[in-house]
Amino acid sequence: MILEAIVYAPDIDKKIRSVNPKTREHEYLYIIKGLSLDGTLIYTKGKLIKNKGVDKFYVLISSKRAL
Repeated sequence: MILEAIVYAPDIDKKIRSVNPKTREHEYLYIIKGLSLDGTLIYTKGKLIKNKGVDKFYVLISSKRAL
């Protein structure tokens, strides 16, 4: 369900600045709103990391139904 919402999301809804509690470094988290196949609007958070020249998107396991 979460994967569907991310794949079908039209774009990134917003970008927020956060502090990584382990490293105390600033990072950006991305809020994505998208629809699942059954039409449920879901929002989730994730972050982009560039590893060896390849962008990877890590999804935080938390997600919610958007209102």
